[in-house]
Amino acid sequence: MRAGRKKKKKAAGKLEFVSKMIEMPPSVFPDTPQIELAGNREAVIDGCRGILEYDESNVKVSIGQTYMHFSGEKLLLRCLTGDSVIIEGKIVSITFCE
Repeated sequence: MRAGRKKKKKAAGKLEFVSKMIEMPPSVFPDTPQIELAGNREAVIDGCRGILEYDESNVKVSIGQTYMHFSGEKLLLRCLTGDSVIIEGKIVSITFCE
């Protein structure tokens, strides 16, 4: 029985090692939105599926089955393309909602 336990531990150790070795950045997966923040003044969202709400203090951005809610002051959409958006202004909070 002891030999069987040692083999299981050894196999688990190898699996852990391999899983760490093949870590891939999220950008490898095509349906994963990418979000880049520059302090609290700018947010770049790649993988945007549309703008759900927009005014000076709230922006809701669809990112697939969920959406992001930005709240702040003097928010504006600086650049809007087919799948990305840049939000500028004073970002106070970001919430992920379903």
